[in-house]
Amino acid sequence: GFSGADIANVCNEAALIAARNNKTEIEKSDFLSAIDRIIGGLERRSKIISPKEKKVIAFHEAGHATVSWMLEHASPLVKVTIVPRGKSLGAAWYLPEERQITNTDQLMDEISATLGGRAAEDVVFGKISTGALNDLERVTKQAYAMVMYYGLNEKIGNLSYYDSSGQSEYTFAKPYSETTAKLIDEEVHKLIDKAYQQAKDILITHKEQLTILATKLLEKEVIYREDLVEVFGERPFEPDNKIIKNNNNSQDTIKEKDNHSVDF
Repeated sequence: GFSGADIANVCNEAALIAARNNKTEIEKSDFLSAIDRIIGGLERRSKIISPKEKKVIAFHEAGHATVSWMLEHASPLVKVTIVPRGKSLGAAWYLPEERQITNTDQLMDEISATLGGRAAEDVVFGKISTGALNDLERVTKQAYAMVMYYGLNEKIGNLSYYDSSGQSEYTFAKPYSETTAKLIDEEVHKLIDKAYQQAKDILITHKEQLTILATKLLEKEVIYREDLVEVFGERPFEPDNKIIKNNNNSQDTIKEKDNHSVDF
């Protein structure tokens, strides 16, 4: 969520956007545009992107949307865009579930959804690009945390190498052997490979819908939850009251953004 200062910033930006469009009132669409600008930066429509690259970006973002929509514990996408903002060539906004603890299934679904972009490139084009850098960074950190810190791996067991005191950065020795370090690396690889295969399986099964979604994204540049419902239908495991709709084909909520700052 936003702090008080962030909310004030959004209000000021929304007022400026409304004034630029010669409006006498600040509308909901102005607030949504302000949130996009503050989180993602200025639009860069002048940035030259080839049609081929734009197609790859569209399928990448549609891959995230498809996988997250089909997994129960992944945060469903609220909005996807391929309009360049700041350093990003595309971005997605999620509606995360509020929870205090997270189990293995939830973490695995989140990792699969994060890998959905790269998996879509693989499934559709038969090749992958550098566009998944930010995604790979996130899943690698999350997978190592599962194995090393949270004790969520069978082979490592109920052990945690997390140092809450912060003293480990001053020591040269790791709290585990080289054999254990190798095992940790192997288990992280297995975990990520399993999540990636799950994402690919979903995209292969729903390849037709993935293509429809990517085509919509190429045509409109921005798609919302309603577009996903039109293509896939309602999520069977999503409560009816989880999302509040409005008349602007968006959501009346402050959104969490997955900003692909280095990649798509």
